Amino acid sequence: MVNFKSFSFRPVTYAPKDPKTGKNSIDKGLKFANKEVKQYDTNKNGTTTVSEMQNALGGKGSAGELLSKLIDLNADNKISSGEYLAWTMFTDSTGNMDGTVSGSEKMKATISALVDPKSTQSQMQKLYDGHNLAERENKTNNTNTTFNLQELISKFMDNFGIK
Repeated sequence: MVNFKSFSFRPVTYAPKDPKTGKNSIDKGLKFANKEVKQYDTNKNGTTTVSEMQNALGGKGSAGELLSKLIDLNADNKISSGEYLAWTMFTDSTGNMDGTVSGSEKMKATISALVDPKSTQSQMQKLYDGHNLAERENKTNNTNTTFNLQELISKFMDNFGIK
């Protein structure tokens, strides 16, 4: 039995239209996906694993178990922002592909994934490859690295018992 209680059905804009091109911004979509993926990184080591996402989405035996494995396109047991964006774009494609995922699109995508996971993952792979998400996510992740210096100093001091 699928437990949908852990799913949010509120609309989410992940890739707003670029005012210059009129197209959905893939780069903004990657930033959105990166933020989303980081929230599943429960041990805060900088990598979100399939099991971390699975646990956040309902655990073993839930739709989250299948979805977390499905999103991991390269089967490396890690969820990248590009893989997550491919899932989000697939979800949006079940409706009108407008850069916002609605509750009904989330439901359709989840049902599609449960009924035919191979076809769903194949469509996600096409989105991932067609939008060069591997290359783009590396570029986005490398150029947008930020940190809070005060937080870094504080952690350093705590680790060495410095007050």
